[in-house]
Amino acid sequence: MRDSRVLTSRPPSLSSRPLLPSAGDMALLVGREEITADLERAVDRSLNVLVVGEHGAGRTSLLRALEYRHRGDDPTLPQFVYVRAAGQDDAHQILLRVLQACARPEPYEPDRAGPDRADSDHARPAADATAALARLAALQRQRPIVVLLDDVAARPGNILFGVLRDELWETRTTWVVTATPSESTTLLTPPANAFFETILALAPLTPAEATALLELRLPDITRDRLGAVAGHGGTPRELIELARQVDWAAPAQDAAFDTARREWDTTLARLGRPASMLASEMRTMGPVSASDEALLERMGWTRPRALQVLGDLAAAGLAVFADAPRTGPGRPKKVYRLKTLAEWAAASRDGQRAGA
Repeated sequence: MRDSRVLTSRPPSLSSRPLLPSAGDMALLVGREEITADLERAVDRSLNVLVVGEHGAGRTSLLRALEYRHRGDDPTLPQFVYVRAAGQDDAHQILLRVLQACARPEPYEPDRAGPDRADSDHARPAADATAALARLAALQRQRPIVVLLDDVAARPGNILFGVLRDELWETRTTWVVTATPSESTTLLTPPANAFFETILALAPLTPAEATALLELRLPDITRDRLGAVAGHGGTPRELIELARQVDWAAPAQDAAFDTARREWDTTLARLGRPASMLASEMRTMGPVSASDEALLERMGWTRPRALQVLGDLAAAGLAVFADAPRTGPGRPKKVYRLKTLAEWAAASRDGQRAGA
């Protein structure tokens, strides 16, 4: 039987970063066999794929695994290029990133003879992408290309796969694109919906897969203890976050951890779906304020609505807030963050002692 203590000679690997296309990282990949097989079949048939999954569900790791399996310099085989689209709200800039990722001779350079086009110019017409598409088609004729476009937002996705759909088809490039459920709803608005011949949903890990993931990250902890934590996980990111909050050197903590997690889930569910949705975004984004434009855009809320739900989370003890440093006139904004499970459990114990 393995010792239940973490061995100090090998620190636990509990980073929540996405896996990279390396042998070491790919050894940590768990499950996903079914969706991987569906992806491979679609790519073999040159079908464009949209993979839909929540933040932290493993979308990036899935694409990196696909990239890793298809590495090579054989010019007769497709070149798989990974491109991160997060933070890009311009289809033209996404195409430039794709061309850069291809790393072929004679890289495309934007036309400098025309008017100044700053990256922040959201009003750039879709026609500006024509030269980039022509360059992509030329590269495709040299060697087949499969673009792995990760975390695309609805607005540039609609332009790229809707407004420019026919021109993109003409390049004969295969695309594997990932998006969140909320972004995918808008992304698939016609005519972009016709671009994706295959749509795949990235499901949560099964309990067995969740336990196996923790076994790879914490090989010196007993399976029973890992399974107790795995049962509370959602996405891989949430599961690893939970594992970081456990004092693995204290076996007696397991029961308290289970109780705290159930109480947390019950309290969050009692607040309703808006609070659950906001908590999910906060796990991804970190500390937020009610005036954060990125948060409001993701949620589709107004500032007063965000402030109300953030207040609900704080009143329930699930979040804490502090005033951000003042950077100008007016009142400083309040920045909210979710409590860790350890903080929640400690507050619960203090409350029980006070009521005793």
